[in-house]
Amino acid sequence: MHDPMTIAKDFVKAWQSRDVPRIMAHMADDSSVYIIPPFPHTPPEFHGKAQIEMFVNGFIQGFEGEFSDFVADGNRATFFGRLTADGVKAVGIAEVSQNDEVEIVDGKIKTFTLRFTPETIEKINAVNAS
Repeated sequence: MHDPMTIAKDFVKAWQSRDVPRIMAHMADDSSVYIIPPFPHTPPEFHGKAQIEMFVNGFIQGFEGEFSDFVADGNRATFFGRLTADGVKAVGIAEVSQNDEVEIVDGKIKTFTLRFTPETIEKINAVNAS
């Protein structure tokens, strides 16, 4: 069995290193990314490696993040992230906070779900209202 905690932590380290090939190596061919609620000017979900790589490339520039509170449960791992990136700043938000979850199937990330915190949702709503 592939340890979800180890995979989640390496996935996060790949983001922190801005290492797109390493991020993508963790994703299953038929993986999905869900963003709840959607980030301004960004689709709410991405399916398959081609779409996910487009998402990663859109947010990897200027990426800086701190991650904590890693918890594994079965084939899932959850963690908290506070981060920024050029794409985040471009819409007028300095930083976002999110509760993330990865689902691991056969040693690869099948789903990656980003759930923004209420504080970040307020920032997103302000951008969407303007």
